[in-house]
Amino acid sequence: MQNITKFSETANNITAVQNSKVYAIMEKVNNGEDLSREDARFITEGVNTNSYFKTAIPLLGWKFDFSDVLNCYWVQDKAGYIHEYMAVDQISLKSFLGNRNVWKIVEIN
Repeated sequence: MQNITKFSETANNITAVQNSKVYAIMEKVNNGEDLSREDARFITEGVNTNSYFKTAIPLLGWKFDFSDVLNCYWVQDKAGYIHEYMAVDQISLKSFLGNRNVWKIVEIN
């Protein structure tokens, strides 16, 4: 399966993660299926809350790279600071950010 790579020597066989949500979503991406709103939120949260990768979600030593479906966004808060996020779309990004003081969101290509 493309976009899934082993990044740790301690990672078990790929069958150890085949029942996971991230694996199921990666199968949808690889098969060209449309992502649900829940899937988009899951990917956006996963890539923005892990400390290993910018465009991937780690699971048990496996890297699930979602760079094919991610866009880069700059988010300016009300204090004027700009933060960079990766997200499937603006809706999933807004859902991830919640009630933070967001002033402006700009997609960067």
